[in-house]
Amino acid sequence: HYAILSRSGAITEQMRLGLLYEELGIITGEATILNQAREVFLHTIKESVSRRYFSYEAASYQYMARIEDRLGNFMLSAENYRKAQEAYNKSLKMIKYKLLKNRVNEKFNYVKAWNFIEEAKSFHKRENHIQAKEFYKKAHGILIELRSYGYEASYYSGWISLEEAEHLSKQEKHEKAIESFKKTGKIFEKAIGALKKSLERLKEKFEKERINKFEKIAQVRVNHCIARVNLEEARILGKQGEHIAAAEKFALASSQFRDICILFKIKKEREELEAVYYLCRAWENMELAEKYEDPYRFSEAAMLFAKASNLFTDTKLKLLASGNSTFCQALEYGCKFDESNEMNIKKDLYPKVKLTLSKAATSYEKGGFESGADWAQATSIYFDAAWHLIKADEETDLQEKGYLLGIGTRYLKSAVELYGKAGYKDKEKEVQDRLNRVEKEESILFSALSTIKEPSISRSTIGIVAPSCPIESSQSPRLSETRQFSDEEKRVAIERINRKKYQLVYRDLFKEYPKVQKRECRVGIAQIGVSETGDIMKELFEMKSSGLLRVRENKIEEIRSKIKIMIERAHNEEVNIILFPEMSVDLNYGEVLEDISDLAKSYNMYIVPGSFHDQETKRNISMVFGPEGILWEQEKHIPAIISTGEGNRVKEGIEVSISPRRTIICNTEYGRIAIVICRDFLDMDLRVELKNFEPPIDIILNPAFTPVTADFKAAHFDARRSIYAYSFFANIGEFGESLIYTPEKDRTERIIPAKEEDIIFKDVDLFKLRSERKKWEKEKSKEKRFIQSTR
Repeated sequence: HYAILSRSGAITEQMRLGLLYEELGIITGEATILNQAREVFLHTIKESVSRRYFSYEAASYQYMARIEDRLGNFMLSAENYRKAQEAYNKSLKMIKYKLLKNRVNEKFNYVKAWNFIEEAKSFHKRENHIQAKEFYKKAHGILIELRSYGYEASYYSGWISLEEAEHLSKQEKHEKAIESFKKTGKIFEKAIGALKKSLERLKEKFEKERINKFEKIAQVRVNHCIARVNLEEARILGKQGEHIAAAEKFALASSQFRDICILFKIKKEREELEAVYYLCRAWENMELAEKYEDPYRFSEAAMLFAKASNLFTDTKLKLLASGNSTFCQALEYGCKFDESNEMNIKKDLYPKVKLTLSKAATSYEKGGFESGADWAQATSIYFDAAWHLIKADEETDLQEKGYLLGIGTRYLKSAVELYGKAGYKDKEKEVQDRLNRVEKEESILFSALSTIKEPSISRSTIGIVAPSCPIESSQSPRLSETRQFSDEEKRVAIERINRKKYQLVYRDLFKEYPKVQKRECRVGIAQIGVSETGDIMKELFEMKSSGLLRVRENKIEEIRSKIKIMIERAHNEEVNIILFPEMSVDLNYGEVLEDISDLAKSYNMYIVPGSFHDQETKRNISMVFGPEGILWEQEKHIPAIISTGEGNRVKEGIEVSISPRRTIICNTEYGRIAIVICRDFLDMDLRVELKNFEPPIDIILNPAFTPVTADFKAAHFDARRSIYAYSFFANIGEFGESLIYTPEKDRTERIIPAKEEDIIFKDVDLFKLRSERKKWEKEKSKEKRFIQSTR
């Protein structure tokens, strides 16, 4: 019990360290420090899972989710909230005290709501406002029912409305978007009132600070809505030809976005808003340039679009702003073209207009804005027509004049076709009218600005979305509360310990890997691990940390060679399952694990490479490899006392699970198999559980590292009939005496002496075993059940 408490205390300290890293990352704005915090919480998750500390697991996932949110990884954040849900669900099954159970249930629903919020943020970031709105609705539906988090419900109701307004804006439904943004601003104002009321009721400092931050960001959202209203009104005025009024509205919107921008401390979000500020400034200058046909205003707009392009992180938005910038350059040159009466100057400006229109078309096309690219290409052809018709108008030679008119007419026809294909019907009609007039030889006044008009995509609000704010994150779990939940979990767990020491878990591999049950199989033991000096501990192993062994690196190649030789021998003997001794195969080395996995697949065998000390989890683990990969794992329950030589002894430094301790019974094509590591098999309680398990066990695999073999011989001899299973004891070669005991009357001794490396095997007839077991149980049913004790 006290050991359990000390381990949970260590996890708490680790979580505090993670929170310090998180706070430092927030203060400095360094993502690397936030990543360090994430690594700490990954460790606490791993520890909590192995200890079955569900509340700590849930809290760690919540901390992880908050970090991912701050880093802008919304889908990863949503996934962590989902995992927190699962952990709280497991915690609910362990907690009996009603008040705590209600609180955990509230936590469960809270992280469920935040899973939806992070999903919504992800859709919002991708400008899929309809989906974002639906997920905010789901979150709001949960939060409004949670007494402790009601103020968040009022705030996120604003986001539901905001997503609708953003969607209307993207659809160019300006009037409806204006109404929606106004409505959204009022909802956020109402949320501010709800937050102030919540503040009056709260006593804890950290909760008050959080609500104060929510108030500030709610006001930012109100200001954002006001700015968006001005932006939409500017777009309407621009379309109506009210250029001065439109420019004023764009200027007002840009000023408001600049004010909002200052409040954002995170560089990414601040730059997104700064880019929007430059877009509004660019649009302001375009309106004024159109009003006064001012090339310098077009030049200023081009420069501002370029600044916005540099600030956007999204490639698509970068290319859109870049396309707008070069199109404005074309307008600048077109304006200068119209201002000049000198044909030589017009001649110099003509290729510049063509080049910038071509660049704009390329940027639009790369960004996926096909309509903008088509417009720029058609405009370029239209300008070609205008240039040749202007030259024809200046030409005095009738033959040359006719030639230029012919070229201009062909360009006009091409422009009509391109505008028509791109779906610009109004522009198609305009050019067709001009073509008709040219063909009738009517006088037409052509100018660059009458042909070069910016595409509608240049005024699009794509990329203008309310940026996420790190203040909009879930409430951080309190460690004191987490400890309270965990203490209740442990109290219930301890109650269960008193009732049951072991839990046998049945796993049916046929459901995972559909196969046919084999009637017979051959099971073998490969005894390896003999020293040359007589001191296996010093020769073969090193102690990495207290009580944890690892095979020395200079011995790995030798061991890999032995493993391959033994498995090849087993394959030649048609062995289906081969068992190695405990600690003989160290899977901490990746190359060894790969060898085992490849050999299991190549030879279509089950390979059980004993067990090893996992240096990360600090557990003694046995893995079962099959053709499909690692089939299952078994953990050792009872640490051994390890003799390190010269009379020194140390307790095996492995971590063990709290009761009930899980032992897996796996139903395979070769029968029902249990793996029991070393001295775990000497525990009478476990052998009773194995004996009483239904359906009965067919094969027991017992990898060991022990100099004392007499106790194991007695236990296995007893188990062959009491459990009525084939029993395989694989000991390290240094101490040897690996053996096979069978429930049948066969008296053949299958044993490998100490200091030898060899293979023994036994054929198992599963159908016969199960038939004989039933007969045996029938005979014994009249006798009192017991298992003979061992020394």
